[in-house]
Amino acid sequence: NDLFNHADPTVVEAVQVLIAKHCADPSKIHSTTMEFSTQVGARTVHLEVVTTISPNERTDATQHDDGFAGCLILRDVTARRLYHERLRYLAEHDELTGLLNRREFAARLDVSKEARQIAVLDVERFSGVCATLGRDTGDDVLRAIATHLRSELGEILIARLAGDIFAVALSSPDLQEAERVASRLLDLFTDPIAVGFTSVPV
Repeated sequence: NDLFNHADPTVVEAVQVLIAKHCADPSKIHSTTMEFSTQVGARTVHLEVVTTISPNERTDATQHDDGFAGCLILRDVTARRLYHERLRYLAEHDELTGLLNRREFAARLDVSKEARQIAVLDVERFSGVCATLGRDTGDDVLRAIATHLRSELGEILIARLAGDIFAVALSSPDLQEAERVASRLLDLFTDPIAVGFTSVPV
C-alpha cells in the first residue's frame, strides 16, 4: 500500500487490473506495457512500464500457494518519444516556416467536413528577391510572411503549399466575410517586410 501511495496513478491502475486478472485465472502469467509522463524539475520525462504478474510455483504436489510474484520494469523512453514527435511534426509541417504542409492542410480540411473558403496567397516578385538578395533572404521573407499570418489569424488553418504560395482556410463560408478576411490579409503586406538590414516589398 505504501508503494501504491507514491506510484503514478496510471501504474497503480494497471497493477490492480493485472491482480484482478490473476484472481480470475491464477494459473496464467499476466503482463501489460504502458507509458506515462512525469515532471523532474523543469523537464518532462517519459517512462515505459512493463508489469508482469505470475503465479508462485509450488514446491511439491501437496503444497498450495495462492500468491503471485510481480515484476515491474521502468525504462526512460524520453529520447524515443521526442524522436517520434519530431518525425510526426516534420511529416505534418513545412520545415522552413513551421506552417502546415500541403498534405496535412488537405487532410485537416477533409476531417473537419465544414464548408470553408480557401484564400491562396502568391508572393509577387519572390523569384526576383531571391535573385537579387540571395536564397537566404528569400527564406527569411517566407518565414516573416508565415509569422505575419499566424499573428493575424491565430488558430485558423494556414499552410505553405509550395514555394511562395500560402493558403488560409477561412472558417466562414460566407463570401462577404471571405472578402473582408482577404482584405485583411492584403493589408498585412502593405508595408515592406523588414529582413535583416533591408526591407522587401511583397
